[in-house]
Amino acid sequence: MVASKTRGRLASLIAATAAVGLAYTGLQANEAESSTMDPEAVINELRGEGKAVFADFTARWCLICQVNKRVLHDPEIEKALDDAGIVFLVVDYTRKDPKISDFLNKNGRSGVPYYPMFPADSSKPPIVLPNTLTKAAVLEAIAQIKDS
Repeated sequence: MVASKTRGRLASLIAATAAVGLAYTGLQANEAESSTMDPEAVINELRGEGKAVFADFTARWCLICQVNKRVLHDPEIEKALDDAGIVFLVVDYTRKDPKISDFLNKNGRSGVPYYPMFPADSSKPPIVLPNTLTKAAVLEAIAQIKDS
């Protein structure tokens, strides 16, 4: 019985290690590539047009980000964002873009996930959601932005 539990734990550990290794390999392979997105400029432009913005700072190698996509793409969340007129902006950090790194650093972050929701009024600070998203937390932030 003990040997069976140990083998099960060992198999889980090996699978988890392999997943992290594959994610890390993907990161290394993509590190040299760079996109040209300037999240600060895009967010400022949208807010300047009177639009609230929910920024999804994500990456393909980020396991938490991939799990959170279930919440972000839930039909109720998508409808709430649309009804509130909030622009959903995906900021893909898969390739470690230096402009995205700068934005993250300016906001006290060293990586992803990062989920700031910006009111249309640029004088108001963003609501920053937790790294692990729940439907309730996202809906609450949408309601706060909608009421601001």
